[in-house]
Amino acid sequence: MTDPSKARGLVLSVKGVKATFPPGATDLDSSALVLSFTAEGESKRAPCLGVTLQGTSQKGGQWFLFDLKRGTSLSLHAQGNTLEASFLYAVPPTVTDVSMVYKDKVVVKSVPLKWR
Repeated sequence: MTDPSKARGLVLSVKGVKATFPPGATDLDSSALVLSFTAEGESKRAPCLGVTLQGTSQKGGQWFLFDLKRGTSLSLHAQGNTLEASFLYAVPPTVTDVSMVYKDKVVVKSVPLKWR
């Protein structure tokens, strides 16, 4: 985005999904968790801006917002390698076909988008 004052976008909250991380993953590296999507016929990626831990946002999970410049690491020890959470991304309004990728491995294959 070269001029934020002229750009349009969405904040996408992927609620209540189960992400399965590679075996042995003990810390969630925020810089390695991206949303892969298609917008206007092009494949793109967006960094994760935040995640809930201790459950999804609907079940009282607390939001942790990430620092994109420094990166953030959150412990997965209590969660195991499957995390049920809500994830936050900023995407263009034409987004379709989304999946979540962690360190180049797909952790959520396809999330249907329900626009309101």
